[in-house]
Amino acid sequence: KIVTSSISTSLRLRSRVHFGTLVATEEFPFSANLSPQKAQPAPTLSEVTLGNGIQVITREYESSVTTLKFSILGGSRAENESQKGAAQLLSSAAFAGNKKNTGLRIVRYFESLGSSIKSSVDREKIMYDVTVMSDRLEPAVAGMMSAISSPPYAAYVLEEAKEAAALQYGRLAADPVLQLSELIHAAAYGEASPLGGSLFAASLDQVSALAALDLRSQLFRTGNLVVTGSGVGSERLAALLEGYGGGLAVGPRLPPAPSPYQGGEVRVRGGGDLHMALALPTPAGAAGQPLWVLLELLQAQGLHAFLQPYSSGGLLGIYCTEAAQLQSLAGLLRSLASPAAIPGFLAARSKAALARLLALEGKGVASTALLLEGHLTGLRADLLADLRGVSEEAVRQAAAQLLAAGPSLAVLGATHRAPSHAEVAKLFK
Repeated sequence: KIVTSSISTSLRLRSRVHFGTLVATEEFPFSANLSPQKAQPAPTLSEVTLGNGIQVITREYESSVTTLKFSILGGSRAENESQKGAAQLLSSAAFAGNKKNTGLRIVRYFESLGSSIKSSVDREKIMYDVTVMSDRLEPAVAGMMSAISSPPYAAYVLEEAKEAAALQYGRLAADPVLQLSELIHAAAYGEASPLGGSLFAASLDQVSALAALDLRSQLFRTGNLVVTGSGVGSERLAALLEGYGGGLAVGPRLPPAPSPYQGGEVRVRGGGDLHMALALPTPAGAAGQPLWVLLELLQAQGLHAFLQPYSSGGLLGIYCTEAAQLQSLAGLLRSLASPAAIPGFLAARSKAALARLLALEGKGVASTALLLEGHLTGLRADLLADLRGVSEEAVRQAAAQLLAAGPSLAVLGATHRAPSHAEVAKLFK
């Protein structure tokens, strides 16, 4: 017998191989309330456009926490040659100060709300994120709109923000995968194209604060602002944005610059090991849903696979260090494109759907990021995590389309050990 000192209950332990059971020999001196928890209302997905052009997409459910993502559309895709690196600098200076408040005052304001804030950038958007207790949503929206609507009060604010930007340049220099991410875009779309151009300038010293301010005046307008919210309803959020959005310049959304897939090659010779990336073009919206299942199937085979969606399509590919892994990818795609049944299809579809559902139902930036992805790629919000309509035949067709598109190849480091682009292209025919 085992006697627990806390509730003085005798228990007899019985074991059978790897299974164990605990049998109570006395009644516990307390009773548990086994009443079922009150059912929560189903989340509500909404999308509205305000009179000034601001887009609002929300997932409303009962929550004491609200997460908002304020996205200025454009990102590095909107830069011209003289503005290269400007979007990344603007992101680093997101809370560095403006004509209304110093950076210290902005940061302390959000700290006083008990909120967390961050900024980031990619090829299609500059993002401001805030997570806050729901009862402090109004001042959080006011603070965010103040930070977004008012530009830095002087160019030197952006110059000082280069210290923060340098951290991102340092990460790039130290991480071969980040470098390959930049290189594979150049290979896929062309180095001088909107999507092929790097997020980073050749040198941070070459990034002009005045060019960044010029890009800011070009992009920061009401029609270019998309606000996604998790844990808040569209009516409440829209009312707050109507009230605090007056300082942002009014203007229509700027269409993304065309950037068609080209399927080329980029090689950067250096010391050390061989690093490679291969990518193939993918469609946007509902047509891209089978790619999430295909991604899981590739990862299940041990490949370092990625899927990067954009408003005009995207890239699916792998990072690798050996040519054999490129051969494995080609072989797997040919197998998936064949009429034979796809092994593990249902498990892969369930896993892909679960990953997206966990992101959507989370209370952080993953949820608002997924809502934004659906808006930009043209995928209905109710289908973001619903892959039940993806069939084996849809995955077969997606694999066949990838094989027919022609690969892009990026090589970094010991380039002499890598196969040529022509040799890689033959693998996919």
